[in-house]
Amino acid sequence: MHILSRQVLKLLLFCGLAVPASLTAQSGSETFYSRTLGMSASGDAGYDCELDQFKVYSNSAQITGTEDSFQFVFENLTNDVDIKARVATNYASLAGLMIRSSEAGHASFALVGLSGGKTITRYRSGASQSVSDGNSMASSTWLRIRREANLISSYYSTNGTSWVLVESKTVNLGAQVHVGMAVANGLTTFANVSVIGVLENIEVVNPAPGEETPVETVPNSPSTLSASLASDNKSINLSWTDNSDNESGFRVQRQTGTGNFAAMSTLPAGSTSYQDNSITASTSFTYRVVAFNGVGNSGFTNSQQVTVPADVYPESPTDPVNPPASPPNRPTGIVAFSLSPTQIGLGWTDQSDNETNFVIERRMLGGGFLPIGLSAANVSSYLDISVDENTTYEYRVLAANDAGTSLPSNVVQVTVPSSSNGSGISTPDPIPTPDPVAPMDQVFTVNEIGNLVQGGTADYDSQNDMFRISASGGQIWGTKDDFHYVYRKVTGDVEATVKISSLQAEDAFGKAGIMFREFENETARHAFLTVSAGKGVALERRLEPDTGTIRSAKGNVSAPIWLRLIKEGTYLQAYYSEDGDNWNFLAEDLINFPETICIGLAVAASSSEDTVTADFGELKIVELNTAAATETFISADIGKVGVNGDAAYDPATDTFLIEASGGDIGHTKDAFHYVYREVNGNFDAVAKIESLVAEEDWAKTGLMVRESLLPDSPYFAIFMARNVGIVHQHRSSYGGQSDWAKVDGNTPFWVRISRTANVYRNYYSFDGSNWTLLYEATIELEDPVYLGMALTSHREGSLAYAEFSGVTVIN
Repeated sequence: MHILSRQVLKLLLFCGLAVPASLTAQSGSETFYSRTLGMSASGDAGYDCELDQFKVYSNSAQITGTEDSFQFVFENLTNDVDIKARVATNYASLAGLMIRSSEAGHASFALVGLSGGKTITRYRSGASQSVSDGNSMASSTWLRIRREANLISSYYSTNGTSWVLVESKTVNLGAQVHVGMAVANGLTTFANVSVIGVLENIEVVNPAPGEETPVETVPNSPSTLSASLASDNKSINLSWTDNSDNESGFRVQRQTGTGNFAAMSTLPAGSTSYQDNSITASTSFTYRVVAFNGVGNSGFTNSQQVTVPADVYPESPTDPVNPPASPPNRPTGIVAFSLSPTQIGLGWTDQSDNETNFVIERRMLGGGFLPIGLSAANVSSYLDISVDENTTYEYRVLAANDAGTSLPSNVVQVTVPSSSNGSGISTPDPIPTPDPVAPMDQVFTVNEIGNLVQGGTADYDSQNDMFRISASGGQIWGTKDDFHYVYRKVTGDVEATVKISSLQAEDAFGKAGIMFREFENETARHAFLTVSAGKGVALERRLEPDTGTIRSAKGNVSAPIWLRLIKEGTYLQAYYSEDGDNWNFLAEDLINFPETICIGLAVAASSSEDTVTADFGELKIVELNTAAATETFISADIGKVGVNGDAAYDPATDTFLIEASGGDIGHTKDAFHYVYREVNGNFDAVAKIESLVAEEDWAKTGLMVRESLLPDSPYFAIFMARNVGIVHQHRSSYGGQSDWAKVDGNTPFWVRISRTANVYRNYYSFDGSNWTLLYEATIELEDPVYLGMALTSHREGSLAYAEFSGVTVIN
């Protein structure tokens, strides 16, 4: 297969080599040209000789009007022609097969393609004339277009064998034509591309009358929104007109004052009203409503504003009988199963008792999430029947009620098999992480620290992986401690999490939790993340031996609860969670522990007459720095994050998929998810940022090198920042301010960091070969350094998603 680039932008080949513009790839007999049509457009194309696939990208979005702007990969042929292909993945607004009279932007053409969830046809019957739309039908996997003299026929298929005629139309394109793949605004992968000049018979399948596949479109926009203060002055009532019969539901959005619109609630199909019970005095609220389905969103209604007077509703609602409702908790534990080539089953854990429904959202890799359906309250499953073979989807679930929508669940990925491969789950490989210690009783030591008058007990249930620990008398406080301890020794940086499912104590000061301790002495340094029977959750610590104890606490929190304690060098962070997924930052401190410490579960009563019993489960102790500095990447959250991040590697496509929360990377401390490895000495690292999906401006992802995993560590990085551009950042010393610089740019593009002694340089490229230096700095980072891919959502609790490919480190 020969591919010739006919533009300055170099064409990439995904066969392990980047091919200069003057060379071709030797894998077949055809010669394809890659051409960007349009004066201000840019794009690229490549051919994977191992998978026999074309990847075509364009940042321009116009095959319409009198002048086109798109990326075209084509052959030159004369007279009759037939081209067919399978659309393997599609993240473009329009992608398809085209027969075109010339490379001119105003040339005549015929196209069959995918756009807006439909298979469409589009034509320009004469040079410089306006484009006209033809028929449209259901979305498909295979496309085909052929020319016999001046008759153009377009087809689609679900299997590449049986074809459905979309339309036939007479278009005069001249004797010699360009035949190939056209993409506007996005990235599309074409497989099984076949171009022939000798026409063959086509097996055409025509649907029986009444069985035609309906064309899916976005819903009509709802209209005539009205909003008014309720008669009790404690809520605002909304109503609107439903103008559609194909919506999956409605989303209500609210703007408080002059802020941004935010999602309030997701409602079922057919809804025409909503009551907002979360209003406050002296505040203006503006509302709008949008309908949605699996294809996309409608337009918004008109906006309506209501101002709540100062004298009708208290600033802080305190009505004990009817308190304002709160959004549901975030669903957790989502799983996906490919049940057949046409069905994906979803399941999740309902963490709330106040949801009215669940919103199921789906996206293709690199795209944005769109709602595809609803599940009723207390129904923790969904069946998606609108999927295509050989296609990878990602799902997440949100719980909703009248007060708003929860944070999204974790994201799960599944690939639909072909009809010949059967069913089964297909997910990327997880990023390797250090293995947690198996919580078996034989690897832990049971000990009494100090003087427990009544003693204590510890039992381990191996079948349910549960510890039950009790203590009578004693206390963990002041200058010395008396308690019951189940622990093991750990060297280096470490993270420990555990669920305390129950805590039985007569006294409010009875406590249980995770303890990091210098050694078994009763006056030793320690950090104790604990929940008590009546005093909430707290980080208690003794910073120096034989000194007093200090406490950082959060009241009104009780068991069941999850606790998470992290040690990185001398830096400690404490978190707690009420669902095991959404983590709340509690406190941080610096403790000069030795290299090896005791880590385990501690229980203490507050008097000799009280016995405290706690049940612990889901214990994980992860030694953060036990992985060797090899090609293996490690995935970890750095700093304060509201939701745990995650990462996966897909060896089939050599891509990393990263999910992250975190307030920011910058200023004096960072909060993000990091996929990294240790490196010594000079290096040169390259990666392609395929996509960044986030809600917040300044959400960012890119390559980073840092001295340590502490949040205030020195670092050097190059990022893609949402709605900002390509950004350089670095911090020269621990706790110092971050410097930055930026240029315009958007994904996809390549980033690169090099190190020579203490000199660091970062670069960017839009073709993977021609590099532009963005910034150079001299920073002293002590080996080994941590090099990898970083992602932050720029707001705790929200999630961002990034995709990287072609990650290479030369050391």
